[in-house]
Amino acid sequence: MKVLVNILFLASALSVLFTSCEQDPDPNDPIKIADKTFSNALFNSVLDENGDLLIIDTDGNHNISYAEAEVVTYMNLGNQGISDLTGIEAFINLEYLHCFQNELQELDISENRALVGLSCWRNSLSTLDVSSLADLEFLDCGFNELSVLDVSMNEALLMLHCSRNKITALDVSQNLLLIGLYCSFNQLTELDVSGNTALISLMCESNQLSNLVVTTNTELKVLACTNCLLSSLDLSNNPDLSILNCGENQLLTLDLSNNRALVNLYCSNNQLSTLNISSNSKLVDLYCSHNQLSSIYTSSKIFLRHLYCGYNQITSLDISRSYDLWILDVTEMPTLTEVCVWEMPFPPEHVLVNAGGSPNTYFTDMCSK
Repeated sequence: MKVLVNILFLASALSVLFTSCEQDPDPNDPIKIADKTFSNALFNSVLDENGDLLIIDTDGNHNISYAEAEVVTYMNLGNQGISDLTGIEAFINLEYLHCFQNELQELDISENRALVGLSCWRNSLSTLDVSSLADLEFLDCGFNELSVLDVSMNEALLMLHCSRNKITALDVSQNLLLIGLYCSFNQLTELDVSGNTALISLMCESNQLSNLVVTTNTELKVLACTNCLLSSLDLSNNPDLSILNCGENQLLTLDLSNNRALVNLYCSNNQLSTLNISSNSKLVDLYCSHNQLSSIYTSSKIFLRHLYCGYNQITSLDISRSYDLWILDVTEMPTLTEVCVWEMPFPPEHVLVNAGGSPNTYFTDMCSK
């Protein structure tokens, strides 16, 4: 019995010793790189934050030691044809990792706890675990095969790009510092951003959202929610909104009276019957084609640069103050007659007009009152 106890004790001690050795490798030992392409990149084509070649093998012995790996804080491995990043775990002080446009099917960054920025877009990742990255501020994992993305442990996150995946649910309730959320072209049926009051940019296009509430997002400057299932959109609490893309929805009305900072408006392919932009004096780009508009209410302070309003039932149009107009599209509007302009003959040389399918349209500077 005593011999057996001694054997078990020795086995236990050896196990602890071997485990300790695995956890604390000799700093001079070379790290293990499984992918030859990754290995080649580490010696020949990794870029630093200035776009210059990064020399990791500082002693020139054609190996990268743990000590050499621990010095690296920034690594750009983008577009290198890498399929396996095994060995990246040795770079424990890495703060920024760019491994976009590769052939990765897996990415284990659980040991890279110092990461602040991770860019792994356009790979073939089906899973991504970022739960150990408490300091992560920037994550771009778009153009992958992700169906789940858990960012609940990433409370420092400022920017999240996860567009063009297969994500069905996204919880950002713990990401209260988030200023940019880009989750377009997924399979989301709901998106709650009520707690993300610092949001400046929200792009959630081409999802299955029947409802989107942004009333608490008072800092919002950019909103893109094209091609969802929205029948209404309340923008009354978004006074700083400058870019709005809400086309290809089912909107019946669109109240922009509180959005005086609006510069670009894209609301084509909805069911709008009226559009009042008289409060939007900064508006320069208006795309409102393929609606049911009978009129567009403008003001003398509107200076449009691009106006696409074809495929509506508009009867008259006033662009007499849009001196900087480049493009006017009034395609397929047989009901349109008078277009009030700032000079005749019209159009001047710098203005492109598309009026195909609008045979009754004429231009005049003698505008009806």
